[in-house]
Amino acid sequence: MKKMKRLAAVLIVASMLFSGASCSQGGKPADGSPDSSGADTSTDAANTEEETEYRYYEHLPAKDLGGMEFRIISRITDKGHDAQQYTDYGNDEIDAEELDGSQINDTVYKRNRELEERYNFSFNSIQLDKNPMATVRQSVLAGSDDFDAVVDGIGAMCDYSMYYPLDDVGGLDLFASCWDQNVNSSLSIGKKHYIAVGDMLTLDKKGTWCMLFNKKLAANYQLGCLYDLVRAGSWTMDAFYSMARQGSSDINGDGVQDESDAWGFLTEHYNINILMFGGKARFAIKDENDYPVLDIYNDRTVAVFEKAFKIMSDRDLCLNMGWSKNGPADCLKAFAEDRGLFYMTGIGTAMEYRYMDSDFGIIPIPKYDEAQDNYYTTLSKFNSAAIGIPKTSTAPDDVGFILQATCMASTHTLKSTFYNIVLHGIIIRDEESRDMLDIIFANRVFDIIFINNWGGIGDIFTTLLTSNSDKLSSMYKTREKSALTAISKAIEKYQQLA
Repeated sequence: MKKMKRLAAVLIVASMLFSGASCSQGGKPADGSPDSSGADTSTDAANTEEETEYRYYEHLPAKDLGGMEFRIISRITDKGHDAQQYTDYGNDEIDAEELDGSQINDTVYKRNRELEERYNFSFNSIQLDKNPMATVRQSVLAGSDDFDAVVDGIGAMCDYSMYYPLDDVGGLDLFASCWDQNVNSSLSIGKKHYIAVGDMLTLDKKGTWCMLFNKKLAANYQLGCLYDLVRAGSWTMDAFYSMARQGSSDINGDGVQDESDAWGFLTEHYNINILMFGGKARFAIKDENDYPVLDIYNDRTVAVFEKAFKIMSDRDLCLNMGWSKNGPADCLKAFAEDRGLFYMTGIGTAMEYRYMDSDFGIIPIPKYDEAQDNYYTTLSKFNSAAIGIPKTSTAPDDVGFILQATCMASTHTLKSTFYNIVLHGIIIRDEESRDMLDIIFANRVFDIIFINNWGGIGDIFTTLLTSNSDKLSSMYKTREKSALTAISKAIEKYQQLA
């Protein structure tokens, strides 16, 4: 367990960081550009700051928290840069020990010190190597008041009985614009909200799934402008499959298609779920009382699954980290070495390629067909983030106020830094990818049944893929009863909590 050092209280100016930095016009960052943690080493870095007229504190009541220690537990961040491992899926947005010249770190440091000074409290950020929610669960079940807030992957946060209903927490306004309203409507149950996602978090953005493509390889295969294809509504699963199949070849000539060769599609088992959501298949709908209803087995799902399974089970097309010798490292390396045409992964993984020699672009997950209304994506259930208040916290109203203030203060600081500097100014190499990110973030799916995996129904597609079976109907029948029972029990439990 890591407990961040408390620094001497210092007054940080109330003006917040905001940037309108332009996107890169192509190619990797030049020498003197930001380092792997987002630091800007150029002498002009300060010129990206400008004071915003928005003052969050004018929209909040004056409050003195009496020196309260705000204990928030989350996942530790590995700030090292390693192209063979994932290093950008920790919570680096919670607190910062000191100014270090990196954009996210310094923005968080300034935000938190200003909040502490204004409202007389202190951040105590407790970070674990993994599974912070497991630690919180033990604490709650023991009746112990150890933590005021917890941040973990959405999949780990799905047992709502561990938290205060956020609707009952004083000082917290979940319907303010700084909170994600899609999460509010999708992950509520019985018109109650237990976890939230908002502008104070960036890991939910890093954990949002997208499609990377290697521009050099796309040009070699004469694929045309993929951005235009997206804008025309023609970036479909069929179009993707046709293009991706061109990318696989036995480049070392040993007669075996393996990790050292070229691949059309770099992927993992989980991504069959991403294709399903991209094709507008859904596990859950809500009834009139805001309770989930299982709705995954229908004509739409069957049609989307047929295409998704065809793509994901094609071993001549896919370098799947679940099949490869070295797991994620094989996919990461293949893309960095111009041996992967398409790579379906999280935004956080794209951040690992800021120093890649060849250009790459970012586009949405393909649609099922051109008639589909929009492009959709979802998040990793594991490498993502939501926040909740453990029900054993003895000061939920004060905690709610701190969360509200932090989230409001983040809109024009952390959120702006992450979008305008880290994503748009450092990672993205063209204006088109910036437009694509807007499409991706605007159409994220949060499916409460998939996230909870009641009765094992949320694993149905990955189970079929790993067993190389396309028998969706029979698999559904084996899990339907247990899923319906688990959903019914969950609803009954939350009705009693309400």
